[in-house]
Amino acid sequence: HGIVPCNDAGTCEELLWKGSNCQDGFCTNPFERGCLRAMLGNDGFSQKYSRQSADDSSVDELDMEAWRRRLLSAPRTCNSEDGPQAAEQGLCSENVNDYAEVRLSSQNWESAFVLSWMMQIIYSELVGVPSTIETGVFEKNVNFYDETNRMDYGQATRYEMFQRAYDAAGGDCSIYNEANKEAGGDDYLPCAHAVMEVWSTNDELLDVQKKGVAEPGQLLGIIGFQGWHITLSSIEKDPSLANIYGMTGESNRQKLADT
Repeated sequence: HGIVPCNDAGTCEELLWKGSNCQDGFCTNPFERGCLRAMLGNDGFSQKYSRQSADDSSVDELDMEAWRRRLLSAPRTCNSEDGPQAAEQGLCSENVNDYAEVRLSSQNWESAFVLSWMMQIIYSELVGVPSTIETGVFEKNVNFYDETNRMDYGQATRYEMFQRAYDAAGGDCSIYNEANKEAGGDDYLPCAHAVMEVWSTNDELLDVQKKGVAEPGQLLGIIGFQGWHITLSSIEKDPSLANIYGMTGESNRQKLADT
């Protein structure tokens, strides 16, 4: 993902994916109608999952073919950032289930982007729920379905956004869209329901958790940590490196430099 300059459509398809065009000097997003739709429409997938009977297919292959037919039958679900004519243009499908849009906070680093994109794809393409991504900054965009693949770095740890989602009627963050179009700087109002990666806690996050507005991050199911690591072979050569005491102090300065 990211803006890609180009001279012709061939370059775009080579660098991105089939269906990307060169428009105004930049490649269009080949996944604008749906990532899984684009991937499963590929010739390789077509040949692999085009079985016509159960005679030569496993249950898993038949299930995959059923999913493939479903995903190819219609584009992803429209969200509040799609244009008013997006459904008519075939870019997305109307939200026929009337589910409220889910907005995800992207933070401002790449792994959080990827996790947000994964959830946006799951919501928009597999379960039919509209989904957008909140960068926390005016005119910054990291929406997976953005026409020109914009990948802007917003602002992390703006956890007051959970309070806005909680206060919004029906939890609908799109009610802030119109005001945010005219906003700038501190006037921008971020709103989100979930963040997929958190590495630090601040007073805003503790406050919304205390109020019951946001759940503890541990409920995501994955706990990360940072630390020092050393190879077993290094410890076998010098057992003193197995803990911090073998690396600190004046007596170990030269040894650590040599290591």
